[in-house]
Amino acid sequence: MFPEYKQKTRPLNTGGLNKNSPVHESLRSAEYHIQEAQFLIEKRSREAIDALLAMAEALMHIPRRLSHGDDIAGETFIASMIGQHIIDITHTILDCYRACIVAIDPETERLNPVAIVGLSPEEETDWFAKVEKLSLLDIVVDHNLVKLLHAKEVLLVDMVRSSQQKLPSSSNVHFMLVAPICVNQQLVGILCADYGREEHIYTEEELSVIKTMTKLVSLVIEREQAEAERSRALFSLQQANEQLSRINKIQSNFVSVVSHEFRTTLTSIQGFSELICEEEFSYEEVKEYATDINSNALLLNEMISEMLDLERLSSGQMQLQQTLINLNTLLSHLVNSISALTPHHSFHLQLDETLPSLSADHDRLVQVITNLVGNAIKYSPAGGEIFVRSQAENNLAHVSIQDQGIGIPSYAMEQIFTPYYRVEAERSRYITGTGLGLSIVRQIIEMHSGLIWVESIPGQGSTFHFTLPLSQTGSTRPLQQSTT
Repeated sequence: MFPEYKQKTRPLNTGGLNKNSPVHESLRSAEYHIQEAQFLIEKRSREAIDALLAMAEALMHIPRRLSHGDDIAGETFIASMIGQHIIDITHTILDCYRACIVAIDPETERLNPVAIVGLSPEEETDWFAKVEKLSLLDIVVDHNLVKLLHAKEVLLVDMVRSSQQKLPSSSNVHFMLVAPICVNQQLVGILCADYGREEHIYTEEELSVIKTMTKLVSLVIEREQAEAERSRALFSLQQANEQLSRINKIQSNFVSVVSHEFRTTLTSIQGFSELICEEEFSYEEVKEYATDINSNALLLNEMISEMLDLERLSSGQMQLQQTLINLNTLLSHLVNSISALTPHHSFHLQLDETLPSLSADHDRLVQVITNLVGNAIKYSPAGGEIFVRSQAENNLAHVSIQDQGIGIPSYAMEQIFTPYYRVEAERSRYITGTGLGLSIVRQIIEMHSGLIWVESIPGQGSTFHFTLPLSQTGSTRPLQQSTT
């Protein structure tokens, strides 16, 4: 019946007793009582099984309270009241002194108490506190018995002989039945029952009840696992749908913005061209119109270049052509060139003279700095001061570009580096651009093993930072497709 405990019985021998003798009469009476007891046991077992089936049906209709983050091995089961229901019924059917369910971490075999019945409130609190500090080996002591539990064997542990076991409130227990709870061939818990100091002999019917209970627990856990998996799948699907919706919206906005920018630029070029062709203008007027045409043509070329650069970066076709660069010299040259085009802004260079040269792609760094300084100008349309700083920090070159413009909302701090994204704000709706520049800048910086980020306060301005390794030796390998 059990690996370490078997019931031993032998048939009664009436010998040659007279059928009418008092002894024979006593035997007949005993036999009658045995049959009656057997009938009652069978009736009780049938009622127990019917109760289990009814309970199982009820348990299957208990609403689940799972979310995508629940622990399928034990937490959802512990969080529910099902464990207490099962152990209450087990205790009632077996009429035992005490019964409990304990979850087991399949990886560490640490215990997690689920439910117990048969203790006072104070003893129960103590039991929960102590059991969660134990492992399976602390209860059954013997490694061989642990293996038997993994093999789905029901054990009867001699708690008196197992003096090393640490289960609380076990000093008044002689034998403890330990039944495994397995899910997908994995031991995830145990159901325990005892009759105190009484040396109880478990019947086949009682064992059937216990095995039915452990099977019911396994089914409940399996259902919890399926519910958790379903919940996670639904959550992942919801996230994917939301991400797809955001991408569709961003791309739709991009098409709208680019169409508007292209149409506006082409309309301007077309209008000035028609005026020059159809009207008589002075040399100065023609020169002014030609300057406007050239500016719009440069803007159109910039937008086309941004789209082509993004495609090359995303497909891994852009390679770095690295040379030794004096970053301070590059910053000074670009700022001096750009500042001449914007009389409303005042530029301040604060450069670290100890900053050494670094290995980088000159043209790509020009693209990064020009974009960031250009944004500082565009997004501070009222003018103001722009600070360009460099600093050597922990073997990194740290560059920051600070403006006093309209700023960026906190929710958009990361999104502005996403392709096609533009902040939807009243103060920035008339500022031209495709929403690709910062995405390209990030990918170029990351190709150089650097980092880029922004700090901003709406209404007070923004500061864009990027770092580049001073020891960067460079790589000419293509950039793999970015996840940003």
